[in-house]
Amino acid sequence: MRIRPLGGIFVCCGVAAAQMYLPPAGVRPPSISAGAAILPGGRIVVPAGAQYPTGAGPLGLAVSPSGKTVVTGSTAGASLTVIEKGTAWEIHNIDLGREPEAGGGVGISTGVAFSGEHAAFVSEGNSGRVALIDLESGDQRRTIDLNQGGLAGSSPADLALDQARDVLYVADVANGRVAIADTRSRRIIGSVQTGFVPRALALSEDRRELYAAGPGSIAVIDVSEPASAKVQAVIPIGQDDLTSILVAGGHTYAADAASDSIIVIDTRARRVESQIPIRIPGWEQLRGILPSGLAFHPKSGWLLVAESGINAVGVIDTAAGKVLGHIPAGWYPTRVAIDHDTVYVANLRGEGAGSIGRGLGERQRDFREGRGGSVSIYALPSASELAGDTQSVLRYGGLEPRPREAPALPSAIRHVVLIVKGRRSFDEMLGDLIGVRNGNVMAAPILAHLGTRGYADGGRTQFSLQQVNLTPNHHAIAQQWAFSDNFYADSALESDGPRRLFGSYPQSWIEPPRMAGSSEQAAATIWEQFASRGISFEKFDDASNAQLTDTERAAQFAAEIERRFAKTGAELPQFVYLHLPNDSLSEAQPDKGYPYPESAVADNDNALGQVLEFLSKSRWWNQMVVFVAEAAATGLDHIDPRRVVLLCAGPWVKRNYVSHTNTDFSGLRKTIFEILHMPALTLTDAAAADLSDCFASTPDYAAYQSVAVDARIFDPKKKLP
Repeated sequence: MRIRPLGGIFVCCGVAAAQMYLPPAGVRPPSISAGAAILPGGRIVVPAGAQYPTGAGPLGLAVSPSGKTVVTGSTAGASLTVIEKGTAWEIHNIDLGREPEAGGGVGISTGVAFSGEHAAFVSEGNSGRVALIDLESGDQRRTIDLNQGGLAGSSPADLALDQARDVLYVADVANGRVAIADTRSRRIIGSVQTGFVPRALALSEDRRELYAAGPGSIAVIDVSEPASAKVQAVIPIGQDDLTSILVAGGHTYAADAASDSIIVIDTRARRVESQIPIRIPGWEQLRGILPSGLAFHPKSGWLLVAESGINAVGVIDTAAGKVLGHIPAGWYPTRVAIDHDTVYVANLRGEGAGSIGRGLGERQRDFREGRGGSVSIYALPSASELAGDTQSVLRYGGLEPRPREAPALPSAIRHVVLIVKGRRSFDEMLGDLIGVRNGNVMAAPILAHLGTRGYADGGRTQFSLQQVNLTPNHHAIAQQWAFSDNFYADSALESDGPRRLFGSYPQSWIEPPRMAGSSEQAAATIWEQFASRGISFEKFDDASNAQLTDTERAAQFAAEIERRFAKTGAELPQFVYLHLPNDSLSEAQPDKGYPYPESAVADNDNALGQVLEFLSKSRWWNQMVVFVAEAAATGLDHIDPRRVVLLCAGPWVKRNYVSHTNTDFSGLRKTIFEILHMPALTLTDAAAADLSDCFASTPDYAAYQSVAVDARIFDPKKKLP
C-alpha cells in the first residue's frame, strides 16, 4: 500500500510495502551487445543457445525429418530462412517476393511444413495459394490454389501434412474452413467448414483425426477418408485466443493466450480434461505471458511453450500438470520445435534493437523493411538447470521484486489528459534540444528536420524554407516542463498507437480465469475497465474525418469542454483522451492549406499549443497533468527507430526536465493507472518503468501561452476549403 505522509502531497500505491517491480535497464537505452540486448521499454533479453538471424516476423517454424534443416517463414518480408547443419549451422534466405498470377506481392503466413528433406510447403497468405519450395535452389516446384470450385478470397495459414497419403490440410482463415489438398494432383479434394476461424491445426498420431483450433472452440475432424472428411465434434473451450494446438503422448494440448494456460483435451471423451495455468509468482492475478507455439519432448514428457509476453520458453511437466520453469528466449518468441534433445525457438523480433554495432542507415532500413527475427538453437536443459534459467527470465523481464519503496506521485492530481498524436520520431522533432536544467539530452541535431531550425521542402513548385521553426510549441512545452529522451512506441509490433494504449483486454487478463468449458470470455476495452472501477472519462477522437485540420480538432475540443463542463459547472472527467493525428509528412496540398509536406506538422504543433493553453487556463489546471505521446514512429532516430516524443506538462511536473528512464507505452499506462488509483491490467504494465521521476513535490501553477507557428507553412487564420 502507498503511504500518505503529512500534508497529503503524495500518495503511494503498490503491490506490496517496501518492494517494487521495474525492468532492469534503468536509464540505459536500447542496445545490442554480445549475447544480450536492452529492449525499448527497459527489459533485457539474453536468449539461451546460439542465435541465427532470419527474415522479419518468423511465425512459421519447421524442422526436417532428419533434424538437419530448419525453416522459418517471414510474415513481413515474404521470404524463407533456411538453417542447415553441416560442420556448423549455415544460413541462406529464399526471397519469395515474386508476383502471383492475380497481381500483388506474396505474403507468407504461419504455415510451413516439410515435404521430405529438401522441400517445404509454405502458405502464401494473401495469394490464396500454398507453394512447394525447393530449399536448395529456392525454386517453386508447384503450387496448390485454394480458390478452386468457384471459391474465392482464400487465405491459407497453418498447415498439417500427411505425407504417407500425400494429403495436405490447410487452415483457410478467410473462409472459416479446412481445405484438403492432394499434393500430387494439386487438387482440392475436400473442404470442411469449422464454424469459426481456424487458427491452428494438428494431426492425430494415427492420422485419422485432425484438430482445428479457433476462437473458443476446437473442431475434431474425421479424416480417415480425406476426400469425405467431416466434423465429428466441436469442443467448447470457453477462451477466445487459442494460438496453437498439438497432439502428443496420447493427449491434445492447446495454448490459450487469453487465460495464460494450456488446455488439455481428452480426445476420446471430446471434453476439456484439465487446464494448466502459467503464472508469475506474486502476479498470479494478472495475465500477459501469451503462450503461443507448442512442442513435446517424448523422453521427459515435457511440453515446451513459447511465451511471447515474457520472452521465454515455458517447461511443463505433463504428467504432473504443472510448470517446471522458464528458459530465456529472444524478443517475442512465437514458435518452438524440438528434435531429439535440441530445441529451436523462432523469435518474432529477434535479438533486440538499438545502436551498438550497427549504423543508423542499417537500423532504419531493417525497421522499415521489417527485418530482425531470429532462431535460437540449444540443448534442452536438465531439470536442475531450470531454476537458474527461471530466475534469469524473471530478472530480465522486471518480474522479480526489488526491495524498495515504490516512487511517490502527487496526490493532488485529479485529472489526466492524454493527447495521442501521429508518427514522429524523437530526433526529427526534438533532436535539436541538446540540454535542459538537469543535464544533457540524447539528441542528434542533424536529424531535427522538424525542429526549431528545420526546413520545409518546396519541391519543384516553390522555394524551400530553411532554418524555420516548425514545432515551436513542442519545444516550448518540453522546455517549460518535462519530456523523455528514452520513450518508445512499439510500432513494429502494433502500429496503431491509440489501440495499443487503449484497446481491448481479454477479461481473463484482469479477473481470475473461469474454468475451461464455461461461457466465452468477453474482451473488455479500457473504457469499460474505467467504468467498472468508477473512473470517469471522455474521448475526443475524430481521426476518421480527414477533412478536419488538427487546429480545428483542437477548437472543437475546447468548445466541447466549455459547453459541457465549464459553463455547466460539471466536473471534468478524471481521464480525458484527445487524438491529434495529423503530424504526418505527406504530399503538399496547397488547395487544402498545406503548401508544404511539413505543413501538417505545423498544424499539429499549433493545435497542441492551443489545447495546452486552454487547459492551463481552466479551473481544473491546478489538479491536472497532461501527457503528449506519439502513436508510432516513422522518422530517423540515432538511438532506435521506435523512439518517439513524450511530453509531460502540468503544475505538478518538474520544470525544464528530461527523463532518461527507458520506458514505453506500458510505462505510460502504468503512470496513468497509478495516478487514477487503478491496478495494473497486465503483467507488462505491472513490470513497466513509470514516469514518476517527472513529477515535482511542490506545484507551479503558471499557465502556458501558445506560440504562433510560421504562417508561411501553416496559417491557422486562413479559411480552408
